[in-house]
Order: sequence, then structure tokens, then C-alpha cells
Amino acid sequence: MTFTDGKTIEFAIGKNRFEVLRQSELGQIFKFKLHKQEIKKEVEAKFARYGKTVVTEYKYIPLIVEKSEKKHWEILEDTFAIVDYINKEKNIIHAITTENKEVFFPQIKSELQIGDFLRAKSYTKKVKDEDRTELRQIQKIDKNSVISKFQTQIAIVDGVNEQKQLFHFVISSKLQGIVKFTETNLRPNEGDFIKLSFATKTDKDKKLRVKILSIELTEETNPNLRKDITGIMEMKYKNYDEDRPDFAFIGDYYVPKYLLEKHNITDDCRVNARAIYAGDKWKVTEIEKI
Repeated sequence: MTFTDGKTIEFAIGKNRFEVLRQSELGQIFKFKLHKQEIKKEVEAKFARYGKTVVTEYKYIPLIVEKSEKKHWEILEDTFAIVDYINKEKNIIHAITTENKEVFFPQIKSELQIGDFLRAKSYTKKVKDEDRTELRQIQKIDKNSVISKFQTQIAIVDGVNEQKQLFHFVISSKLQGIVKFTETNLRPNEGDFIKLSFATKTDKDKKLRVKILSIELTEETNPNLRKDITGIMEMKYKNYDEDRPDFAFIGDYYVPKYLLEKHNITDDCRVNARAIYAGDKWKVTEIEKI
């Protein structure tokens, strides 16, 4: 039999070790008095040149046990998650918690669908030196009752593709993604701010993927994603014999050719401009000659 407090304590004992455990049930709560034994072990260091290193582990030995009046699973913390994927062949649900941990559990009665929200009791179980989150008492819940528990950020729309029917957004250099027109009624313009509630997971290529839970236009801004600048805009040419510029720079900010053509600008001039962060660089989206 294995017991856990859901966090740091885990130990296994035989069912016949204590009389009170012989009629126990899965999820039943017991009160233990434990002896905490410190164990030091020599293991190979992460880098071979450092030889071996000493690590400290703890073993919990039960001394006394008695029944508790608490309900099954009651001492475990509540965890909230969204169903991200269902492996129908193996009947396994993949979900992402509010702490952005991936959890896996069997589908029950086919009642959960992708995008459903759930509440469960959770505990951490060590499997082959890996901490795995296990869920019990899984219940489907309403989106509105849990959405505030997921992280929320202000993002900027840095590109709209009408042909592909989608737009791209940036939260930070590491967090960005796309939204298809079929997934929302929003039709934002480049440079608009949006408020996102979302979860994240790490893909096979080790990149963070954003799973959007709710999205809306907002008057709130993020100064890390948009700047208003003033300066000299210098024309740049790919070939020396060209009459019209191919692009320009305002300091280190790149100005695309379509903006120069839109404002019929062919010579260096002073401008007010707006630049947005596109994930790996800044790009100018608006200019005004002054």
C-alpha cells in the first residue's frame, strides 16, 4: 500500500502492518505518526569530471496510525485543468493545469471533450525519478467558474493574413501564436492589443505552445510591445542605381517598402512613427512625416 500527503511525503507499507489498514479503501484518509530517516547516497555527478557527489534522501517509517473522519481524498489540493487532446486509440485524456503541467488520465464514460474544463484532487507521484501529477475525483465544470485561475496577459497583434484567415500575436519573445478566424469573431488590425487567458505546454521540439482559452480586444496596453518614436528616417537601396528606396531605418527600427510607397516618401525626412514587437525584432507599422 502506498500513502501520500499529496506533496512531499510518500511511503509504502504492507496492508497487514497495522490492523486498521486491513479494511482500507482507495482514497481513504489516515493519520500517521512517522519517523523521518535521513539517507545519504553517493551518485555520479552531472559532469563526469566532478566525479561523485553526495545527495540526501528521506525515508518515512510509520510508527502509529489511526483512522481519520475526513472524506476520501479530502486532504489533497484542488487542481483545475483544460482538456487539450484525447488519444482515442488508448482512451487517454491529455490536459493542462492552471500551473501549466501536463496531466494524463483515462477517459470516463466519454463525457469529456477537447476544450472542457475540469476540477480534480491531485497529488505528486514519483515514477522512475520523475514527478508525475495524478488526478482523482475528476469533475467537469463550467468555464466561467475557472477561467480566472489561468494566466492572463496583454498581447499585440503583429500580423493579419486575410488569405490564410488568421492573425498572429506576440506576448513575449518566447510566447506567441496564431488564431484562426474560425476560432473567434474578432477581426483585429495589426498593432491592436488583445487580452488572452491561456495555458502553455512544451511541444516535442521543446518550444512553448500557447493554448488560448479566451480572447478579447482591450484598451489596456503593454509598453514592452509597442513604442512611439520620433527621428530621421533614412532611405536604403538594394542597388546604387535605383531611384526609389527599397526600405528605410529610423535608428535601428526597420521601415518596410509598402509604408514608404503608401506615404510617397523617397527622401530622408523626420517622422513620427509607431513600432511593434514582432517576437524577434521591432517593425514600424505607422509613419507621419513632420
